[in-house]
Amino acid sequence: VTTELPPMEDLETYLEVGSASWGWMEPVLGQISFFLLCMQFARSQMQNLGMRPYYNWQKERRAQRLVSMYPKYDPEFLSMYSRCTELHASHKLSP
Repeated sequence: VTTELPPMEDLETYLEVGSASWGWMEPVLGQISFFLLCMQFARSQMQNLGMRPYYNWQKERRAQRLVSMYPKYDPEFLSMYSRCTELHASHKLSP
């Protein structure tokens, strides 16, 4: 922010202070708000396309961990099995 603050005699009321502080913070808040708006738009478009990047990353990481935990087994089979199973345990209701 490159704006100079007004002299102290111009900052006598809370309205003048608010106006000066808003003029100083508006560019930064505008850029942050625009960035958040772009991220929300990108997320909604990814949902429209059926993309789930965090979910896919989590499944890949779990497959890699499973392969490293059981090196004697076939790594391709373990990774495919890990990708095909659900990430959460199914909960059964008590009778």
